[in-house]
Amino acid sequence: MPQHISGDPPWRKSGLAPCSCSSKTNEEEILIKNLIKEDFKNLGPFSWAELCVLTLFVTLCVAWITRDIGGYGWTNLFPEEIPSTDTSKTAPKASLLNWKIVNEKMPWGLYLLLGGGFALAEGMEVSGLSQWIGDQLSSLGYLEDWVIVLVCSTLVCFFTEVTSNSAVATIFIPIIGALVCD
Repeated sequence: MPQHISGDPPWRKSGLAPCSCSSKTNEEEILIKNLIKEDFKNLGPFSWAELCVLTLFVTLCVAWITRDIGGYGWTNLFPEEIPSTDTSKTAPKASLLNWKIVNEKMPWGLYLLLGGGFALAEGMEVSGLSQWIGDQLSSLGYLEDWVIVLVCSTLVCFFTEVTSNSAVATIFIPIIGALVCD
């Protein structure tokens, strides 16, 4: 970022952050937008692999959305249980997936860690702890950018030692975003 004679970047002098938190568009933002547009044009047309991935992604999203819409959806086409290949007419069909298999094979610790992390992040948001941490970090605004990055990185590294990464990301991304945009 070009430095002015006083040493401060223009967004710090005007109180505007470089993340477009204001409604004003300055020359630097226009240059960045033009650079991104030019780079996008230089990418060229989609390759076969990119089109395949895009098709699969869109299909997956449509399948998620249309799975069950008020009792209708593509899940009505399938029975409740996953049938096995046992075609004997006398014995009841055993399902391929039952609770015993799910209980033994699923990584429950991972799901509890992720769910607990999201619950912790929500609790911090509802209780106001996230706001308090953001207020404490806002006092760092007068420091150089690299010092702010060092302090925030150290704080995040400490928190990842005592809680899950998903909780730390859910908690600190809005806080640091607000810190940058202030």
